Amino acid sequence: MLIFADRIKELRKTKNLTQKKIAEAIGIAVRNYQRLESDNNPSVETVIKLADYFNVSTDYLLGRSDNQGVVYSTRTKFAERLESLRIKKANTQRDMAEYLDMHERAYQMYEYDKCEPNHEITIRLADYFNVSTDYLLGRSDNPERH
Repeated sequence: MLIFADRIKELRKTKNLTQKKIAEAIGIAVRNYQRLESDNNPSVETVIKLADYFNVSTDYLLGRSDNQGVVYSTRTKFAERLESLRIKKANTQRDMAEYLDMHERAYQMYEYDKCEPNHEITIRLADYFNVSTDYLLGRSDNPERH
């Protein structure tokens, strides 16, 4: 996930910010932020917080697009969008669980809004449905990659 680490580091330096300032702004320890810039795997929640903080798309941070722009919506649409996209492809929850190599119950937790996928699963889902991560996460109403 070197792209993520490189992009947040570049954004921080461009805006002349310290690691401490960003860590405080998004509510994590400085040491944890430093790990993010050293290629630590971020949670989806952290990716969203950083995208919001820097006012860029999650697709940009995750290396799925070179366009920083995003049109904001709310994140509460994730479970709705995931279910809707699955149904449009005529897949069952079991089909999706098999695609993601997980138990069906684990996948159901995403659609029932009981837990969030990590960034790797989020990317796989967005790729599978051919939508931007911002759209899947409910941060944008535009399904196209930015």
